[in-house]
Amino acid sequence: LGGKVTMSASKGTIKGVNLVDLNKTLQALFLGKDMNGQSDLQLFKASFDVENGVARSEDFDLQSNPVVIKGKGRIDLVQKAINFKFRPMTSER
Repeated sequence: LGGKVTMSASKGTIKGVNLVDLNKTLQALFLGKDMNGQSDLQLFKASFDVENGVARSEDFDLQSNPVVIKGKGRIDLVQKAINFKFRPMTSER
């Protein structure tokens, strides 16, 4: 499996995740509780180069005021593994 994938979305809602209160979101995730928050999405974009079933991205960008999350990493579709590094920050930065 190989090629290039580009994704983008704007002006929507991310259901199940409250990006402003990441602490509660992470607690719910690790404790197996329902994640019923939501976040308004201003922008999401990412591109992936895929080679031998491994998708790599250097430009993950998610903007949900006041949170901005940049990231890069890889998704191994064959081994079903994700290795991504995310850098959350406030949009006032």
